[in-house]
Amino acid sequence: MLKLRVLSALLIVPPVLAAVWLGGWAYALLLAFIGGVIGYEVSSMASIHSKPRAGVMILIGAAIPLVSMLVGFPAAFFAAVFGTIIWSLLVSFSVSDFNDRIGFFALSLLSFAALLSLILLRSPAFGGTVAVVYLIAVIAGTDTGAYFAGRSIGGPKLAPAISPNKTWAGLIGGTIAAGLVGLLFFFTPALGGKDIAVLDVFGREAAAAFAVSCLIAPLAQSGDLMESWIKRRRGVKDSGNLIPGHGGILDRVDGYLTAAPAIALIAIMHKGG
Repeated sequence: MLKLRVLSALLIVPPVLAAVWLGGWAYALLLAFIGGVIGYEVSSMASIHSKPRAGVMILIGAAIPLVSMLVGFPAAFFAAVFGTIIWSLLVSFSVSDFNDRIGFFALSLLSFAALLSLILLRSPAFGGTVAVVYLIAVIAGTDTGAYFAGRSIGGPKLAPAISPNKTWAGLIGGTIAAGLVGLLFFFTPALGGKDIAVLDVFGREAAAAFAVSCLIAPLAQSGDLMESWIKRRRGVKDSGNLIPGHGGILDRVDGYLTAAPAIALIAIMHKGG
């Protein structure tokens, strides 16, 4: 399984980084693909068997980045608000349990918030390419650190009723790994760490860069746990099967659902003084 996960990552990472680097329509199309697939996977987990309803969710998920490119970010923001409402309404036709409806509403809201945040962070005002690459690298470091620390140390479970494989050791290992990735960006001029608004929140100090990067780990883990909670309630193992060894797109980007909006909010507040 580990070899399959690594092979899938090696095939996925280069085109993703290329789209981030190129920006513009390449980046918008990447986010549109992700948003559309998330729409499909959410409809699948919600047992929406109507193809027109699932199609609407796919189209709305894919539309947000394209609206941002064609009309501007404010229009994409209002489209995301509209999309959250429509997704929630469509889900409510197939999901009767109140807790499940709340879970899908949160999943819808955070999915659109993450798309908007990734659009915002790619803008020059918030660091552009390096800001998005930084977020990708820190979350990848979190996942890697959590995996190896959890497997090698084990110990008490983090949330056994939701995700039995996650441990406190894994969370700590992922947090330390995230901090180290943040330091790598901070001390490597070629990576532009000092141009990332988030890393300058508490001044240009290495300790602050480490602390802010460490913050991303539990945020990403909370997104992972939220999706795991919904999957467990819906009786599914993965959100999809698009990525061998990883499951669906949502399984791969669940950490961004909570981490990206939080980091974008920190960056906005910092830029605003």
